Amino acid sequence: MACAIILVMAIAGVIALIMNVWLNPYLSKKFNENYTLVVTCVIAGISMLVASLFNNIILSFMFIMIFVGSSALVTPIQQSIVSKLAKDNYGEIMGIQGSYKAIGMIVGSLASGFIFDIGNKLPFILSGICCLIVCILVYRISLKEKTEKLSA
Repeated sequence: MACAIILVMAIAGVIALIMNVWLNPYLSKKFNENYTLVVTCVIAGISMLVASLFNNIILSFMFIMIFVGSSALVTPIQQSIVSKLAKDNYGEIMGIQGSYKAIGMIVGSLASGFIFDIGNKLPFILSGICCLIVCILVYRISLKEKTEKLSA
């Protein structure tokens, strides 16, 4: 069992490395950050929801690796968006963003642990739903920004 966990963590690390070294620079040149963030959150959310549907560990693992790959892109995209929005107080804004990310990791882990007792697939479903909610929020914010630019 320990070897399987080590293998999963190693594969996840390699996938995250590949996504950040090769795919993220390509996407950042080809598309704007908001669009890329929405697409990666949709992929992450759907992959987690689909992973929860299977009882077959290999199929679930495949979709979880898709989640890992897409979620590896989220942090650099967020940092790029924050760096463009923060003009004078870049360090302060990046510190706040890092703090909220840490809080989210703590709250998410605790919530997943508690709801795992209710059902072992619920943490995957909750994370998928959260990703899709983020997608909707980012899409709405980007639409609002576009309409404000057009009206100005």
